[in-house]
Amino acid sequence: MRRCLEEHEALAYRPRDAGGPARHEFPAMLRKLLEKLAAGVTAAPAVAVEARETEPMPELEGEVQEDLASEPAPEPFLLTAAEVEAQKREIEAAATAQKDTAAAEARTDAAAAPTPAAPTAALDEKEAALVRLEAALASALAEKDAVSAAAAEKDAALAATLADKDAALAEKDAALAAALADKDAALAAAADKDAALAAALAEKDAALARMEAALAAALAEKDSAA
Repeated sequence: MRRCLEEHEALAYRPRDAGGPARHEFPAMLRKLLEKLAAGVTAAPAVAVEARETEPMPELEGEVQEDLASEPAPEPFLLTAAEVEAQKREIEAAATAQKDTAAAEARTDAAAAPTPAAPTAALDEKEAALVRLEAALASALAEKDAVSAAAAEKDAALAATLADKDAALAEKDAALAAALADKDAALAAAADKDAALAAALAEKDAALARMEAALAAALAEKDSAA
C-alpha cells in the first residue's frame, strides 16, 4: 500500500477537506486505494474475480458520500502526524476488510462451481482405439526388427561364403601359376636338349662327310695305282 501511495499522485495521502477547494482529493484517494487493493485479490475462478474487479462498488461510494456529508467544517490548521497515521490505519483496515470479503466470495463461487463432466463413452472408445493402434505399431516395429536381424545374419553368412570362395580361387590361381612356371621350365629344358641334339647331329654329319671324302680320295688313289 505504501508503494502504491508513493508511486501514484492520486494515491498520495490527502486529508479530508469537506466543503473546501480540495474536498474531492480524499474520496479520490480512498477509491483509488481500494481499487488497487481489490485488483490484487486472486481466487480459483478467474472469471468471477475479473467480474468482481470491474464491477462498480456502490457501497463504497455511499460511504464516501456519507463521510463527505458528516465531515465538519475545515479547520484552520493542518492535521498532526498522529492523526495522519490514524487515518492511514483506517484506510488500511477498510481495504483489508474489502479484500477479505472479495476473497471469501470468490472462494464461495469456486466451491459452488459445477465439477467437470465425466469422460463420455466416445472419448473412452477413442482412447481404447489409440491404445490398440499403439500396440499394433509396437508389434510391427518388433517384426521389422526381427526381419532386419535375419537379413543381417544372412548378409554375414553370404560375406563369409564369398570370402571362402575368394580364398579358394586365390589358392587355385597360385597353383596354376606354379604349374605354368614348371611347364615353362620343362619346355626350356627340352629346348636346350633339342639344341644339344642338333649340335651332336651336325657334328656327326660333318664327321660322316669327312669320312666320305677320305674314302673317295682313297678310292681315287687306288684307281690311279691300278
